[in-house]
Amino acid sequence: MRLDSIQQRLETEAGDVIGDVIQALGRGTAKRFPAAYILQTGETGDPNSLIGGYAQHRTVRFVVEYMVKHASEASTGGPAAGELETIRDAAQAALIGWIPYPNHTDISFISGQLVTFDAGTTIWRDTFAVSYIHEASPP
Repeated sequence: MRLDSIQQRLETEAGDVIGDVIQALGRGTAKRFPAAYILQTGETGDPNSLIGGYAQHRTVRFVVEYMVKHASEASTGGPAAGELETIRDAAQAALIGWIPYPNHTDISFISGQLVTFDAGTTIWRDTFAVSYIHEASPP
């Protein structure tokens, strides 16, 4: 699965709320905050289901990390919690249930967790999954 489709979906459906949407392995850095970073974190596959051919069910996991700046009230986080909920809601509304490609299942939410909270920045990570059938002809 290509992360380009996830990035485009977030930019199109939630970009007015999120700010910058960046693929974490790219060279870009956020210029607007809040921001979201996307990274594929794993892929698993079931055994081949065909004899004389190849068809494998695969599940891809990816994360969206949301970065919220709250420098004006660094000691308490100030409005960061509300802003974080707003961007998470927008991103989840854009992704959960969406089918990124015809041969894929809809995207599902797996988990969310706080990554860091320090003076000026909060980072939250949501993990998502999508499955598909990878098919190939024998050589």
